[in-house]
Amino acid sequence: MPGGGFYTRLGVNMIRKVTKGLRRFFRDERGTALMEYSILLGMIVVAVIAIVVFAGDWVSAQWQALSTGLSTTSIQP
Repeated sequence: MPGGGFYTRLGVNMIRKVTKGLRRFFRDERGTALMEYSILLGMIVVAVIAIVVFAGDWVSAQWQALSTGLSTTSIQP
């Protein structure tokens, strides 16, 4: 670099290294599958929790109705 000082050359070299590293980072696909599986696993976990919460309420209501029905029914010997 004509007329550039030490710090100018240092800054330009640093910018080149950073841009080169960023290009390499965005082209690298080694961790892509792991990230996709992690997101998929997270979605499955959220779905299972939602199903358990909603089904749990339904099951609880069914047991309560059964209990109420059994306690009000008298059995004749």
